[in-house]
Amino acid sequence: MDHQIQHLISLYSSYRRELLQHGKLPFRSTSKGFWGVSEIPVLFQLFQKIKLQNYNQFIDLGSGDGRAVLVASLFTHATGIECDEKLYRDSLMLKEEFERSLAASDGATAALQPIRHPASPHVSSEQNRATAWRTASRGSPPSGWLPSVRAQPSQLCWRWRVGRLPQQTTVVPPSVVANNTISETHFLNTDYLMHDLSTYDIAFICPDQPLNRGIENKILKTFNGKLVVYGPHFHPEIMRMVEKYEIEGVIATVYERG
Repeated sequence: MDHQIQHLISLYSSYRRELLQHGKLPFRSTSKGFWGVSEIPVLFQLFQKIKLQNYNQFIDLGSGDGRAVLVASLFTHATGIECDEKLYRDSLMLKEEFERSLAASDGATAALQPIRHPASPHVSSEQNRATAWRTASRGSPPSGWLPSVRAQPSQLCWRWRVGRLPQQTTVVPPSVVANNTISETHFLNTDYLMHDLSTYDIAFICPDQPLNRGIENKILKTFNGKLVVYGPHFHPEIMRMVEKYEIEGVIATVYERG
């Protein structure tokens, strides 16, 4: 996964340079509040600590340029909501560039750097023919993989298409899992107070105003998952704190309904 994170860091560094070249800063006011950026390595460490891969649907409430959503997409299915049209369009552009950069690097990496993955399931029926397999929860297979029979009712099985491999060796392109969830990442250009949150089990917010001005009431009515509050300033008044983290000087707190 370090491979994908390095791609994201490079992508957003280029985005920042482009903003600065046009006399813009990576923070500004929007019609609903204030946009500022978070650090990708901090987000990645945070999502590791909260075990984001154990959640099914992540949503970023006020997703800005989309960086938290794209980091989250390395762990699970992710959605971002942003009311500012320019930031929304930038998010779509950055997602497309991220997918292209991963696709461009995967073929060579998979071919030149095969790794042993003894825990890779569902190889028994083809192991004698030394075919490499990989499973995923949903979606289309990434580049280099072909769809095959269902391994389990909830899984698709993908087959590596390039040649024969040594017995019990499985090639896993570094972004094989990430590409699947990245392709299903969504950005919405709307007000998150108007969006149905009932289908998500974890939400992320970097608030620029007290949460009791709208979002906390909405969460208490329509949301049953965990809320991750990024930053030290504004926190829920009614929800119960579950965990608190400090990562490279940044405070992040996880809440749930009491």
